[in-house]
Amino acid sequence: MDINSFPKTLCDKVHLNFSPTFFFFAFSSGTNHMSYAIAPQAAKGFIKGLTEKVEEYEKKYGPIDMTGAESGIESPLQISQ
Repeated sequence: MDINSFPKTLCDKVHLNFSPTFFFFAFSSGTNHMSYAIAPQAAKGFIKGLTEKVEEYEKKYGPIDMTGAESGIESPLQISQ
């Protein structure tokens, strides 16, 4: 699978929830939203893979600054419109 062939969408907010059978991920930027429901095993695999990629990123570029990540900062798309 060539990840470079997939369309790219900006995401600056992630909303998470779960039910007894699925985990729900909603990715958004401004008023654009995409949501996914995935099995618990797939959710755990996603988190494991994402954790590994974040660790690789921080080794290469340094720690990710989370200042303001929970403060409701608007998307750059919202600010520029």
